[in-house]
Amino acid sequence: MKNILKSLIITIGAIIFTACGSSDESGPVSISTANFSISGSIQSAINTSPSYNPAPSIDNVSVIIPLYITNGELDVTILNPIPIDSQGYFKIEFDSTHIFDDTKIILVMGTNATALEDKIVGLVPLTGENETMTSFPVSKLINNLDLGEIKEINGTFVSTNTLESNVQNFSLDEATLISLARLDDAEAILINRYINTDVTTGTYFISNVRFIHEQSMELIRNQFPSIDSYLYAGYRVPMISNKTSLTDSYSNICAGSKKIEVVPPTEVQVVESNVIHSPSNPYINNNLSYHPTDPTTCEDIQMGFRVFNRGENFQLELSNIQGREIPSGYWTLKEDDQVQASFDLSVGSIFDTNGNYNILIPSVKVEVDTNHKFTKALIKWYKYDETIASYMEVTDPYIISSHVKGVNFFLQDYNGLDGNLTFEGLQFRSSNTTIADIQDGEVLASAFQNDWYFKGADESVNLVLDGFSIDVYFTEDARFNLDFQAPF
Repeated sequence: MKNILKSLIITIGAIIFTACGSSDESGPVSISTANFSISGSIQSAINTSPSYNPAPSIDNVSVIIPLYITNGELDVTILNPIPIDSQGYFKIEFDSTHIFDDTKIILVMGTNATALEDKIVGLVPLTGENETMTSFPVSKLINNLDLGEIKEINGTFVSTNTLESNVQNFSLDEATLISLARLDDAEAILINRYINTDVTTGTYFISNVRFIHEQSMELIRNQFPSIDSYLYAGYRVPMISNKTSLTDSYSNICAGSKKIEVVPPTEVQVVESNVIHSPSNPYINNNLSYHPTDPTTCEDIQMGFRVFNRGENFQLELSNIQGREIPSGYWTLKEDDQVQASFDLSVGSIFDTNGNYNILIPSVKVEVDTNHKFTKALIKWYKYDETIASYMEVTDPYIISSHVKGVNFFLQDYNGLDGNLTFEGLQFRSSNTTIADIQDGEVLASAFQNDWYFKGADESVNLVLDGFSIDVYFTEDARFNLDFQAPF
């Protein structure tokens, strides 16, 4: 039960952070790149029949959709598909009103299909010798970028012009570009925003996968744990929407009179109960009950299914799913048997094909004084380096700021001072002022409202940590979560 309650608390914090947003009050700085463009061609898409059986391929590509990302957030006001011409060519010219000092662009290869699962083929790549860039730092372009022809080879999309041959077109050096390419995979999950956003009505569906890790609290007491010591524990799949028929129906959804289903692409297993969900046995709200101490949550713990009534959005969560790999294919959300959203979650994996992290990974040291009092948390950032087959520290502020768009901390005492669960969260936004505190590597205990202690302090008069969590997000839809727990 302790793990279940802890899981719920961390989830609450993540949802609060999503609702708060991450905009800098001063706003990003606009720059002029209107004279630059990204171009390429998809020759195999010329004069091809639009057949999507069993799935759309590069032959079906008819449009390129640029996704503009600033401060980790997608600008949904400009989801404008750009047709490829009769010769298979495309050219994306940048509008300076949408390019800021940290803007990236993901180029999505799309089709003319109406079914959600058939709208996307893949991402336009800039292929390198060892890494492939799919999130282009367009604010750093100093010349036009020509990708050459985009081909599909053994199921992988490649560009005939390489990353290394295009270094001169950026204001960044080759090593920085390769690092950006190594770390941009998780951002691909933003394609789901395009698939599930109705620009006309403003209705959207979001899924921000959270990758869960667990480790002993003692490992971070006055020391930095090695990345290799992290114990991966599964993932959670929140789904969020502003659709009125869902936001206004919390009690009916909890009672089961409004049917909600989530159909996974293949079999997945719940960590706590080993229950298996599949296309023939989907998640369904036919046995939800209200949480005993939280009326804003109804849940079926055995099924790993929760629904929340917080803020303005409809929110559900598929909690603690086993496995390192998210299955390929679409997770489908249905309301009263009608498909509302489809998410390809596998595109946002934080692991490469060898099981190494392909994102920036935090290592946290919590400094504790002689009275066991928490005084500060120090953070270092690491990335996996294939050339030495090990994780190396990253100190370049541009690399960090390009990928770390928000950091949350959550502290927990299961019993509290009154016998009840006590927790506190601290949230850092992706702005030049607050996120810099994280990039500088230090969070003072004074930033929290309460004094917190480690084991060894008197639990009858002090809040003693039995849970410490760091939640890092790379975009609004992609997050990494690390939980440290004291032995119970």
